[in-house]
Amino acid sequence: MTSSIGRALSAALLLLTTVLATALALWATTTPAHAHVTLVSSDPGPDEQLDDTPPGITLKFAGELEPVAEVTVIGPDGSEQQSGTAIVSGDTVIQRISDLGGPGQYSITYRATSTDGHELAGESRFAVGEPVEGADPSGAPTGRSTLTPEESDSASPDGAEPVEPVESSAAADDDGGDSTLVWVIVGAGVLASVGGVLWWRRTRPGA
Repeated sequence: MTSSIGRALSAALLLLTTVLATALALWATTTPAHAHVTLVSSDPGPDEQLDDTPPGITLKFAGELEPVAEVTVIGPDGSEQQSGTAIVSGDTVIQRISDLGGPGQYSITYRATSTDGHELAGESRFAVGEPVEGADPSGAPTGRSTLTPEESDSASPDGAEPVEPVESSAAADDDGGDSTLVWVIVGAGVLASVGGVLWWRRTRPGA
């Protein structure tokens, strides 16, 4: 009887060890990738006021992107102002825009995918010839974007304004990594309990 119990406990211990090792490997390989997939800068910067319409939009991310991205620029009259498709170069997205929009408020929305498969989406805004509605007048930079369409095949231009990181599906997945860690801790506790019972049964007098 005692031998049968010992064998059963040994099998359970082996199973829990396998599950725990798998959970640890999964947590170790997925958690680091979740923390860095964000938008880090844009040109024009968020709420930036320009003298005239820039030739394009630059979005720089913290990681490499898949070669296809979508950027939509809505002008003051509500029409789309992007020209052609977005160009992806490593961690940077360039979108040319037309110069027909004129003064007013512009909004930017984007969608891209990192090379680890996470979808990224967000928005920003800038203005031409007038301050952005609701922006802090004292903190809004002025001037003209230095980006030219010919620069789109290289890195983003110097001086791109830093922006707040945009939450993406990758950020949401961080919760999954935390849940995995919880299960790892629970598994370790169960494993320790089973090991303790097995040790006690094998070392008690008369076993």
